[in-house]
Amino acid sequence: MSRYFSVMTDIIRRHQGTLDKYMGDAVMAFWGAPLDDAEHAEHAVQAAWAMQAALPALNEEFEAQGWPQLRLSIGLNSGRMVVGDLGSRHRRAYTVLGDAVNLAARLQELCAQQDLTLLLGEATWAALPPDSAARCQSLGPQQLRGREAAVLVYKG
Repeated sequence: MSRYFSVMTDIIRRHQGTLDKYMGDAVMAFWGAPLDDAEHAEHAVQAAWAMQAALPALNEEFEAQGWPQLRLSIGLNSGRMVVGDLGSRHRRAYTVLGDAVNLAARLQELCAQQDLTLLLGEATWAALPPDSAARCQSLGPQQLRGREAAVLVYKG
């Protein structure tokens, strides 16, 4: 997992992302903080595509070691979030919270359920430059856990 986390974190950082945390076999990152990034959506999507491109070589390494193959399921969403040193009096961490973060997590869940690699929320897709947006396919409205209304989702 250290090799996987290192490669994926390097990609996130090259695309101006901020590493939030590792959760099991997942990597959580965000864009636009601590420094504002008007191109956060493009940077996040480019990072996701670079992660997709890096995975086959990693899986070859893992197979040679007799280790299990890994797959990606990435959920990206844009919106207002609270960012900063958050937590309790016992433990604090620099992280993000908010409905937009929760929606990204639900997109990641849907991605895994449908055996896809990358799903984007409508706000992220709408913030992309035309050439990147054109590479994405609308899956139409999708019902996500914890949401009353369906959400427009795009496959990246």
